[in-house]
Formats: sequence, structure tokens, C-alpha cells
Amino acid sequence: MADLKALSAGVREFIDQMGLYFEGFDISRSAGRIMGLLMVTDHPLSLDEIASALQVSRASVSTNARLLASAGLAQPASMPGDRRDFYRYSPHTWERRILAGIASSRMAQRIAEHGLAAIEPNSAVARANLDEMRDFCEFYIREGEYMLERWRAHKHEKHEKRRATQTETPITPSTPSTAPSTAPSTGD
Repeated sequence: MADLKALSAGVREFIDQMGLYFEGFDISRSAGRIMGLLMVTDHPLSLDEIASALQVSRASVSTNARLLASAGLAQPASMPGDRRDFYRYSPHTWERRILAGIASSRMAQRIAEHGLAAIEPNSAVARANLDEMRDFCEFYIREGEYMLERWRAHKHEKHEKRRATQTETPITPSTPSTAPSTAPSTGD
């Protein structure tokens, strides 16, 4: 499924929408389109396949694929006997987004604490700003950890429901029997 021209118009539109979505967060449109392509592909793609499918330069794909991998949104992959770089959609993308927010807040919290230790005790404005930064980070970390627990439970519940739906035996409507009727004859 690496040939974008072979994809349906709806899937191509989805890939382009992912590009616009990412662009709205100051991430390149190409990175978003790569993410969209990887989401609808059932096997790892080489950088050349991605570049060809999206009709962008291989250099752009290489840069943006590494960016996605460092953010946990794509996963580097290898193929036996092939030395090229391959990427696939990361199976834990959304969990990693939450974890990245928690890690970022922990770093910002340490910076705020360092700043609080470095400022003069009578710097009321600086102290208020840094206290608020530290307090926000504490709040974000606590809420992020709670959200991560809820996300995992939600994901598990949805997975179980989908699995149950897929394994249920389909009920087929009964068809009129062609066997002779056992109703008593009227004796015509």
C-alpha cells in the first residue's frame, strides 16, 4: 500500500488532513502526511517508498521520519536482508503522547525549582511566576498519570469489545424450508 495513487480518494484525503493537523501544531505538514500514511499501511515502509507515495523528497522524508520516531509517533523497523531504513506506525502512539507531556512537565518543574532556588528571596513577582510554573507542573504530572491509567483501561475495554464482536457467531436469518410440510392434508 505504498503507492499513494493506488489508495482511495478518501484515504488520500485522510493523509492530507493529518498533514494539516500536524501543521496546526507547528510540525511540518510532511511529518503529518508520513504519520497518516504509516497509520493506513499494514507493513513497514522504506524511506524511498514513503517519498514516492507522498511525492516528496527522500531527504524530507528522512528528516521527518526521524522526528516522528524521536517523538514516539513512528517506529524504526528493519527487514531481514535489507539495509534500508524502514518505519511503521508505533503501536503505543497515544500513550507515548501522554508520557511525553508528563516527562516535559517534570523537566519544567525541575527548572522552576532551580529558578526558585536562584532568585532573591524578596523577588515577589519572580517567586509568584515560578511558584505558579512549579504548581502547574505538579498538577499536570498528577493529572497526566491519572489520564494514563484511564487511557489504558479505556483502550483495554475497547479492545475487548472489538474482539468479542469479531468472535461472535453471526446469526443468519432463517430461510423457508423446502422440506415437505408435515401439516395434515385437507383431503381435497
